[in-house]
Amino acid sequence: MRLEGLAAPGSVCLSGTVRDHIGDRLPYAFEDMGEQSVKNIARPVRAYAVRPEGTARLPTGNVSSAASSSPPVAAPRLSIVVLPFTNLSDDREQQYFADGISEDLTTDLSRLENMFVISSNTAFTYRNKPIDTKQIGRELGVRYVLEGSVRRSGNQLRVNTQMIDAANDAHLWAERFDRDTGDLFRGRAAGLKPYSGENQTEQIGLFEHPLAHDPESVGAQSRLAASLVGRVGSLMSDSAAVDLGRAEGLVARALAAKPRSAYAYFVKGNVLRMQKRWEDAILEHEMALAWIATWWEHYTSSAGARSLPGR
Repeated sequence: MRLEGLAAPGSVCLSGTVRDHIGDRLPYAFEDMGEQSVKNIARPVRAYAVRPEGTARLPTGNVSSAASSSPPVAAPRLSIVVLPFTNLSDDREQQYFADGISEDLTTDLSRLENMFVISSNTAFTYRNKPIDTKQIGRELGVRYVLEGSVRRSGNQLRVNTQMIDAANDAHLWAERFDRDTGDLFRGRAAGLKPYSGENQTEQIGLFEHPLAHDPESVGAQSRLAASLVGRVGSLMSDSAAVDLGRAEGLVARALAAKPRSAYAYFVKGNVLRMQKRWEDAILEHEMALAWIATWWEHYTSSAGARSLPGR
């Protein structure tokens, strides 16, 4: 039996090594399960259970009538709702395009660590309603509101957007973007094409570009490292050792700058998997689990490291 087999339904089981790394940095309740005998490890391993009822919970917009008289709970510092963008085009059928931009923004923001993002389904209930950002902030328990408009003419696209502080209705940021729709989808399409050497190279190039502009970008470092590992894993690398070496260096820089990056731990675990360093890979995936235990990709990759032959 491995550690996941020791976890009760609704809980996560971690090794003592991971528990020591976490220390007091997470608001989780750990239950000492004592030393456990696990598969393929000669000596017993101390295990700890993390139970969901011991974690801090984010406030929600649903408040009971009994609590309505209580002082309002401050919204999380990193919390936002993306309201449905307004379609300003003459063609009313272009509303789907504006909705797609709102949904893409919601998806991308939800990938940021420690960011509380309201779902598109909830946000779209505010469509065609007068916008009172203070009220929206109170109802949804968010600090920021992102709104905007879309105007499309042929292949030309103009997007106006602004971010508002829901606490005081102050405009914090506004920007206008003029783009060709072909440019809009080209980068995303590269990641959706079937695997091939050409597409892998194109995808890697897309992450090389932002890294060239900002060499210290943790996101660009981690994503580029993940693409390099993906090329090795898909057997399309001309030099696996070179790709893995660069990926290892990139993810090391990312973790040095941002030690709590769950995604960087996830990528590092995949680097170690490709290097057949199974036990080290498991440790990195468990560290990723410790930071964001609900991300199913961590479970999948950790299971892959445990099950591959040769361990």
